[in-house]
Amino acid sequence: MFRSNSRMALAIILVILVLAPMLAGPASARDFPEEEYENTIYIGASVSLSGDYEFEGGQALCGMKAAIDWINSNGGIEIAGKNWFFKLVFEDDKSDPQKAVEIYRSLYDQGIRFFLAPYSESLANEVAIALNKYDIVLMLYGPSSDRLARQYKNTIQISSTTYNKYHNLFNMLKDLGAKNVIIVSDGSAYAANSVKAVIRAANNAGIEVSATINYLGEGSIKKMLDTDYKGRYSLLLILSDSLSRFKDIAIEAYNSLSTFEMVAGDVVVSFPHFYLEIGGSRAENIMGVSEWEERDLYSKEMATQFKADWYGPANTTEWAEYYSKYCKTGVPGSVAASASAAVFALANYIYWAGSTNPAAVKAKAPDIFMLTFYGPIRVDDKGYQVGHIPLIIQWIDGYKKIVYPDKYADAEPRYPASNWMERGVTKTMTEEGAGEEQGQAEDTVQTPVQTGAEAGEQEEGGFPVAVAVAVIVIVAAIAGFMALRGRK
Repeated sequence: MFRSNSRMALAIILVILVLAPMLAGPASARDFPEEEYENTIYIGASVSLSGDYEFEGGQALCGMKAAIDWINSNGGIEIAGKNWFFKLVFEDDKSDPQKAVEIYRSLYDQGIRFFLAPYSESLANEVAIALNKYDIVLMLYGPSSDRLARQYKNTIQISSTTYNKYHNLFNMLKDLGAKNVIIVSDGSAYAANSVKAVIRAANNAGIEVSATINYLGEGSIKKMLDTDYKGRYSLLLILSDSLSRFKDIAIEAYNSLSTFEMVAGDVVVSFPHFYLEIGGSRAENIMGVSEWEERDLYSKEMATQFKADWYGPANTTEWAEYYSKYCKTGVPGSVAASASAAVFALANYIYWAGSTNPAAVKAKAPDIFMLTFYGPIRVDDKGYQVGHIPLIIQWIDGYKKIVYPDKYADAEPRYPASNWMERGVTKTMTEEGAGEEQGQAEDTVQTPVQTGAEAGEQEEGGFPVAVAVAVIVIVAAIAGFMALRGRK
């Protein structure tokens, strides 16, 4: 029996060794081609490879690497008859604003003048302030408020403006019958700087803002929704650029005495693992803003039709091949695509400026109307994004679907969300470590199929993490069972 158990233990070790690379995060810096070029343009960045924004930072880094790899593999860009290539210099900011500022100052001292901002506005805002006095270009690819995009002289915004994102969401919901909204701010810089634009978007769509609530820590949202704001509302909007904080707020709202016909949030809702992370009945029907989805929505032919300058991979499929070289597991999310788009836009601006002078590049950017796999990109003279088309997605039966704009939609929006309207508040939560109340129906977590264009499509670029975890759990369970039998 000892030999039998030993063989079982060996089998477990072999399974884990096989699956460990599949569960690994983004490729390390050493995996990134470090070829030296005679003419090199350096791009500096801090990325959150640990801390609150670890997932977002990992996705962003893979997107940056994918874009630079594509540019260099396709001959770089031509300036004054010479081909120039790009090199990324980055460091983990640990999701710490002060650490991020130190990184960018160090990179500036090394002579770097082109930068990609951190994903989160909590970090990006501090970096923009610190670098504002310098002659540099800072590309914003994460959720960035209108205030951040307009306030500083050297920023260029790639992601959609806050107002445009929520203008689309509120107008769509108004047409579906929504009347009012409760806005919950998670206390981040992005949420704080975006509230006014969100309220303006709601008012212009004819939706009443019933209340704006600040998340003050565990239990605060449930308490307010059980007392001061107890009632029935058309929409609960959670302003957060952190999936973990969105989850905390959503759970409290779900377990409160208030009811909502719809729940929505920012780009975090579009993350590929959102459904499993939020869990079952809570995640179903939630809407979110997305900057990009894994579909071939744009083409070179469209660029010709709209007289736009196409730059980058021919389509999403080609881009995903580069992305999968650096992120070995899972599907790419909108953060990765946005980070790539920021690199492509910067390279294109430098090309058309015909110069590596940051001031010349920033001055040229408003003249360029470009189209990429990510969609249209056009900025005004302040670097404020006016061209990108934000998408509205909704999780329907465990699948992520585009529901707006109509020309890109692959599903009709579901409104109201019955799972958020009809749950009770009588049972104790069964989740580990939770002591709050839960709906009458148990949370049965559906495993969503790939979130690509076709349901049932396998993930490109990696073995599904959930499957790998499941295999390890099953093997461990079998081993435990065999061990117990061996003792008898």
